[in-house]
Order: sequence, then structure tokens, then C-alpha cells
Amino acid sequence: MDAKEQIKIIRKAIKSKPELKNVMVRNGRGTAWVWVDITGGGEWGNSFTAEERKALRQYFNINPGDNFAVISPEFRATFIEKYCS
Repeated sequence: MDAKEQIKIIRKAIKSKPELKNVMVRNGRGTAWVWVDITGGGEWGNSFTAEERKALRQYFNINPGDNFAVISPEFRATFIEKYCS
């Protein structure tokens, strides 16, 4: 499975949670293309709401920063195995 397919599966899993329907999940840009970027759906789409922050921790064990969270290329397959099955 290539990076694009993995990111698609991860996006579907994250957005399946009602609290996370407004977050953006996409591949990184430039040299970080294989990273999974997660940005919040808060004001102006650049910060996580308190609900989004809590849901990312609760459902996926992701501890987001103020406006950004990532999943590394090395962890994508593990993430899919653990949270998307």
C-alpha cells in the first residue's frame, strides 16, 4: 500500500468521529509529503477546538499542538493497524 492510500484510510478513520468532522487530514508538502498533516477546524480553520483536541487524544492517542498534528511515515502502517481495523 502506498502513502496516498494510507493517508486516505487514516483520513476516513479520523473523520468518522463526529467531533473530528471539520479537521483537515492530508499529506504534507514538499519534502514532508509522506507525513500526515492534521489541522483543526476551529476559527479560520487553523486551530483545534477543545472538542477536537480531546477526541484526537481519546480515540487516536494523538497529542496535537495548538494548530497542527502529524503522523510520521514510520507510524502510518501501525496507526492503520491499530485504529483503522
